[in-house]
Amino acid sequence: MINHHDAKEKAEFLFGRKHQLFLNFVAHTTQVKNAIIYLKNKVTDISVSIESPELHYLDVGCGYGDKTLAIINQLKTRLKVESTALDPSPSMLSIFKSTATSESIKFVRSNWEDYQPTRKFHLITSIHTFYYVNDWQKAIQKMLAHREKNGVICIAIRDTDEVCKFRDYFSNQIHGKNKPERNCNELFQLLAQLDIKYYVDFVTSQLDVRDCIALNQDGIDLLEFVLRHPYDELSYEIKNQIRDYLYQYSRGGFMPQRDGYVWIC
Repeated sequence: MINHHDAKEKAEFLFGRKHQLFLNFVAHTTQVKNAIIYLKNKVTDISVSIESPELHYLDVGCGYGDKTLAIINQLKTRLKVESTALDPSPSMLSIFKSTATSESIKFVRSNWEDYQPTRKFHLITSIHTFYYVNDWQKAIQKMLAHREKNGVICIAIRDTDEVCKFRDYFSNQIHGKNKPERNCNELFQLLAQLDIKYYVDFVTSQLDVRDCIALNQDGIDLLEFVLRHPYDELSYEIKNQIRDYLYQYSRGGFMPQRDGYVWIC
């Protein structure tokens, strides 16, 4: 078991490689593809309800922009769109900028806590970024304060699927942390406490863990992203447990994922 100081150092080490590990994760999952299909259909319905010739869109934690661009392009079929893309990673923003040369997007290097919006938005999305937000209540209230009348907020966060259970199990083994990583059930409870009305759609996908079982470099990088810990720092015993776990609980080398898309209207 490592102490809190060591855990912080490991997290900082991985953050420096975050974009590389994330892109490797994307290559192993249908999560992004399925999310884009879902979001394109969803925002079409949203655009119909916006009573404005111009829609102001903010993506909190845009990453390299695949989902952000899909949303923008879908909205543009009905409305003029002014977009702001927010992310703390310069590497991610650089990738996004290189693929969005034809779009008028305001790029902001910041996290949500530090960002100071100068306007309100008709649509605010935060897709798989709330894991990195410490104070969920404060973050949601800030979103509500910067939402246009009749505007919509979407927070996407994983459900307690098989990948989530895998991470929680080995997080306890590695860090001695019994508290599960944050998921949509915790978000549901908070919204109920705050008396905020919402509804949720679930989107399913699969994670290919065959490289993890084969223990090639892509598999090691994927394990580091999922477990938030350098693979070389794991004990021999835990490495064996990981392979045994994946053999037992994956289905032909694939593990199901399920994400909750929580809409606040």
